[in-house]
Amino acid sequence: MLNNKYGFKVLSKNLESLGILNAPIKQYQFNIWNKAEKPLSPHPKKGGGIWMAKTLRDAKKLQKYVLKTREMETRIFYCRIGKIIFQTSGRIKTDKIFFTNKDEII
Repeated sequence: MLNNKYGFKVLSKNLESLGILNAPIKQYQFNIWNKAEKPLSPHPKKGGGIWMAKTLRDAKKLQKYVLKTREMETRIFYCRIGKIIFQTSGRIKTDKIFFTNKDEII
């Protein structure tokens, strides 16, 4: 059920996850609820979930890091999120996200 929470997702140009910390690559799509593929765990390093930045500033830091370390161009999207499973000061782990092509931050 939607809890009216939002976050910022950094994706590759073709809407794939970045695979940071050896996470499996997931293909995201517009206009649907993109759900976590693995069983969920509240542990920060175990179980499935979708990680995203809490703020645009945090998303831009990640974008800059990926460009510097991997030379990968990325896109940032403002997303609705599902249930918050875990969070830190800069990141959110959720069970699902929803975004459209109009939600891209340029």
